[in-house]
Amino acid sequence: MCGRRIHARGFTLIELVVVMTIVALLTVLTAPTLASWLHNTRVRTTADYIQNGLRTAQSEAIKQNRLVAFRLTATAPTANGTLPAAAAAGTPVNYWYAATVPWTTAALTSNGVVTNSNQFALVASGIISSDASQVTVQESTGTIGTLCFTPYGRLTGVVSDPTNNVTTCDLPTNAPPKVTYLVKPNTTDANSHPLDVTVTPGGQIRMCDPLQPALPASPAGC
Repeated sequence: MCGRRIHARGFTLIELVVVMTIVALLTVLTAPTLASWLHNTRVRTTADYIQNGLRTAQSEAIKQNRLVAFRLTATAPTANGTLPAAAAAGTPVNYWYAATVPWTTAALTSNGVVTNSNQFALVASGIISSDASQVTVQESTGTIGTLCFTPYGRLTGVVSDPTNNVTTCDLPTNAPPKVTYLVKPNTTDANSHPLDVTVTPGGQIRMCDPLQPALPASPAGC
């Protein structure tokens, strides 16, 4: 029997050039889409973290039957240290935390035990973004520093200690009244998409699309 000799055939130089040209063209065509996808993913992740933080603060207020504050900060809170103040308007934020609100500046004594109630007590915290240069978080009016939820899950603007003005809880003054955290990418990409996280005085928390028609015209709108 005579066997046939099979010769292995590789790619020619022309074929390799054609393949590399096609790959380069596809890379050029898909790069803007990929960049937009990355930007929008960062925005969505950041908005999710803020929304979850707000809901955590609200649920803790209901569970503990106390005022619970929600803040966005540039530095990480620590359970044993002084909790950071809310980030100023227009400054980068990387963290959120929820803490019970002090109701007096005086120490309370109960059965011989002195309680220093003029300190915030951290109940939960989380990271918003590991790189604030990628995503901007801005409150719509630039005036909301501390949101406080009541034991009923609503926002309140009361001062915890009117005599000494320990903590002022901010309320929205715009119409219709709601707090809006605008989350947007730090890019000029036309395909990048911002998102809003809103809180109404009644305690409704939702994520919405500021580019869609407003409610009730569009369910996704703000």
